[in-house]
Amino acid sequence: MKDVSQKNVHLQLFSPNNEHIGHFDGEFFYPAGVLPYRVDGDEIYTTKMPAEYIGDFEEGRGVSLTGDILFFVSE
Repeated sequence: MKDVSQKNVHLQLFSPNNEHIGHFDGEFFYPAGVLPYRVDGDEIYTTKMPAEYIGDFEEGRGVSLTGDILFFVSE
């Protein structure tokens, strides 16, 4: 997988049910509001202020603090 920290990298975004739901640029999800998350490095936060840490971005998957898959990305 490409380094998602590079801007101009738009990966396909999928729900845990393997449904295509948008694109991911390494920090934000598009279309805007498709997921209420923001990725900062390997950490996932909510987009509402104050932002809350809710999980980790690991090997192309968003994983909640309880271990649930929030989303995954693919080229």
